[in-house]
Amino acid sequence: MSGRPLAAVARPLLLLPLVLFTMTALAPSASAHPLGNFTVNSFSGLRVEPQAVNVDLVVDSAEIPTVQQFPQADSPGGVTAEQAADYAARECNALRPGLRLTLDGTREELTVRSSDLQFLPGQAGLSIMRLSCELRTTGTVDTVGKDLEYVDENSLDRLGWREITATGDGVALVDSDAAA
Repeated sequence: MSGRPLAAVARPLLLLPLVLFTMTALAPSASAHPLGNFTVNSFSGLRVEPQAVNVDLVVDSAEIPTVQQFPQADSPGGVTAEQAADYAARECNALRPGLRLTLDGTREELTVRSSDLQFLPGQAGLSIMRLSCELRTTGTVDTVGKDLEYVDENSLDRLGWREITATGDGVALVDSDAAA
């Protein structure tokens, strides 16, 4: 035996779980894009009403596409509110033709109702960009009893996830393959 009392050996071992817990609790969390910092991810949330279809489109660009689009995003002064608003309006309108919404095989046009661009903290001191577009079918459409198909054909050449959800508001969705 080494001659050290058992209490002197056991005390550091008793503190080990507390030290590990504290280190884990205080460690900064990572919120990296699971597919990498080159991705462009998109979400389309459809809300089907009896007389209209609303589409909430969110395009989340990781660090590299954000820097490519806005090199000044992380510099002093960054992107002004006016630049962000102009880009959001322009980009939402540019994405519109790639959003294919049909009712019983007839393509329905979508109108941009609002747009927004936010820069959020990413990895390595770089920003990520989140574009939000609120769209709605142009004019009044009858959705009741119709087959609805929606496809987002934008950015198919870019790596990233694509999510589509659909909910009914005053109508029941039958045989939907989109998440609710």
